[in-house]
Amino acid sequence: MAGDEELVSVPTFSEYALHAEIEEAIIKKVATKENGQIDFSALLKNITAKTKLIWLCNPNNPTGTYETVSSIEKFVQQVPKETMVLVDEAYIDFVTEKTPATTMDLTKKYPNIVVMRTFSKAYGLANFRVGYAVFSNQVAGEVQKVRLPYNVSSIAQTAAIAAFKDQNFVEQVVAKNALERTKYEQFFQRLGLNFYHSQANFIFFETELAQNLAQTLLKNGYLLRTGLRPNWLRLSIGKPEDNIKIQQIIEEFFAKI
Repeated sequence: MAGDEELVSVPTFSEYALHAEIEEAIIKKVATKENGQIDFSALLKNITAKTKLIWLCNPNNPTGTYETVSSIEKFVQQVPKETMVLVDEAYIDFVTEKTPATTMDLTKKYPNIVVMRTFSKAYGLANFRVGYAVFSNQVAGEVQKVRLPYNVSSIAQTAAIAAFKDQNFVEQVVAKNALERTKYEQFFQRLGLNFYHSQANFIFFETELAQNLAQTLLKNGYLLRTGLRPNWLRLSIGKPEDNIKIQQIIEEFFAKI
């Protein structure tokens, strides 16, 4: 509602703030820590009586950083019960450092936490626009009042069921991504470029020549995400042959400086 407050840790997925603006809510942005991790202490300090929603993207887009289940639970325990904590786990399948990585079980303990998942990433069904959320019965009643009818098509549901049954495919995607992700981090370390340790299928890195580098890569057929933070670029992890080509272009770019 108009005048309500929403808390977001920035940088993060821009849609969170956009939809709040449409509803005329007040968006309060709290910067991440220097290592890209969510600053839970700062978020807690910014909660007021008007705070209705707190967004946590985990792993976060665009930083790729991952927050542990224990750190999120510790945070939720300090959040007022009337304030919803919404955890977006769109990229959770790509996490390889922690098992289990998901906060799904917390929905059984805390009625004000909601966990969202999607089939658009590791499952490869982006065009089907299918996902789900897990929440308490209390939240379910409110969602039922506002959700659109027939919001997931029968075709999308069929595709999601088939994708969910093929866990071998997901495991292969995650393993290949983790391998290429490690290679990218080693590459950035060798070049001396600052980056955040990623647990997603992209890497967020810094260079004062970000715009020029992005244009160079674009001319060679590779589009990187710009505009998320000054001097930072988000690079999606692709197939090995593309990753090698991108690294060659980046290395040649800096060699000419």
